Amino acid sequence: MRWAAVVLALAACSGKNPYEARIDEVLLADADKVVVPAKGELVKLTQDDLEPAIPDVPQGATIRIAADRAVQWHRVQALLAAVTAKGAVPVLLVGNRDDVHGFLLQDELKGPAIKLTPTPDGKFCVGPPDNLEARCVENRDRGHVNRAFVREEIRGAYEEWGLTDVDVLLTPDVQWADVVRTIDGARTCCGKTEIRVALHEG
Repeated sequence: MRWAAVVLALAACSGKNPYEARIDEVLLADADKVVVPAKGELVKLTQDDLEPAIPDVPQGATIRIAADRAVQWHRVQALLAAVTAKGAVPVLLVGNRDDVHGFLLQDELKGPAIKLTPTPDGKFCVGPPDNLEARCVENRDRGHVNRAFVREEIRGAYEEWGLTDVDVLLTPDVQWADVVRTIDGARTCCGKTEIRVALHEG
């Protein structure tokens, strides 16, 4: 019976991970606030193919982007720009548990915004819109941004300053998964209160 239990346990471990979404070999970043992805051609951005070919599609057609969670933000940014330059509409794919969904980078901000800055070493800083003061939080592993910590800090900022917009400043070398964790953590911080998040311009 003990051997049977061990075999069953090993079989369970070798099955599909219910907390990871993949498209072929691409391990997608994970998010809670997702959208239904439009249908369209698929482009995969991986560590082995950082400048993938973009298919020819009609103007205004959708191109879905499956970016591996470990690629850096500037690679995703470059691919988004390349797809847009071809007249197509890029749609970013993420996972929610083991399902594939779409993810919005930008909301429309409507007022003064909380400043939120993640760094490649797993740290992020939160500050008010009108001065340079900021509170910084570092994940214990110093490797990745902790989405739960982002939620907690943005919730505190919302309660203190009454602001529902968040302006995210990204450096080129932040991993794509940490970009998603940062944006998603801010959006999902505050229950029924809508928190709008956009990437910093300029």
